[in-house]
Amino acid sequence: MSALSQSHEASFQEVFMSALDRAMLLLGDSGREATYYHIEKVLKLKRSMWHRNPEAFTEALKQIFGPQGSRLLLNAIAKELMAQLNLKIQEKTVSLPELIRLAEQYTRGGGNLTEEKSRRKLEHAKAKHPHRRR
Repeated sequence: MSALSQSHEASFQEVFMSALDRAMLLLGDSGREATYYHIEKVLKLKRSMWHRNPEAFTEALKQIFGPQGSRLLLNAIAKELMAQLNLKIQEKTVSLPELIRLAEQYTRGGGNLTEEKSRRKLEHAKAKHPHRRR
């Protein structure tokens, strides 16, 4: 990994974790920390990998909180991430894993990522990798 890509990786991880920390405060400090502990120790998903494997992270929240509880948290995480990066995407149009990937692309390329641009990027990515689960 080059120094530039390591720098980008670290900065996006910081943005993601900051958004995550703020959103997870819905659970209170102790609830947030207990959830993080459970994801890392019980479900064996390292914190440093949550933004790199958003599907596994999303599944971990679903295992802990069920479909209804996880939906509330996932929406809060999406809103925080978009607010921190000033993204203009309706969170209902993309899943959290897709949003995390778009946000990471956004931090790489800069500029304003509108909903239309994000849809085109998603369609392009899906056409390029139709077998890949999103």
